Amino acid sequence: MRNYSITNLEQSKRLFYAGLKLRTADYIVDSTFEKVDGVMNVREKPIRIEAPSDLKKAETSKYHSAAWSLGKLIHMLPDTIPSAYDEDGNVIDNEEPFTFKLVINRNSIKYVTDNGICRLSASGSCLLDAAVDMMEKILKESYYLYKDDGEDEWYDG
Repeated sequence: MRNYSITNLEQSKRLFYAGLKLRTADYIVDSTFEKVDGVMNVREKPIRIEAPSDLKKAETSKYHSAAWSLGKLIHMLPDTIPSAYDEDGNVIDNEEPFTFKLVINRNSIKYVTDNGICRLSASGSCLLDAAVDMMEKILKESYYLYKDDGEDEWYDG
């Protein structure tokens, strides 16, 4: 598959199993399979989700899967997260939680304080890998919350 800066099948599964709901996906991938000279070729075509009904294809067809673009994942990451702990689980301050700010680099994403203390970090061979890793951590730490009415929100302390 060409790099459209969208999650591949493995990354999409990781996000789904981490708790990211399919309704947040912004692409579906249409996969076709053909055997040529004894070799199986897979062609994947990303299709932007224009309406909620488009996502039904990913839920009902074995040839379609949900996917997230790099831009969507970055947009979904909170700008800040509160915590009284650093990345190693050490207590930083007993009084109030620190505010950790989102920092995005070439192939890494971190949440750090103004004085450089890190709460969460993720890196990969490209920024999309780091975004998938960070979204898994954000979901695990419950910084991304779902409302019953279908609207999503970030933890705001």
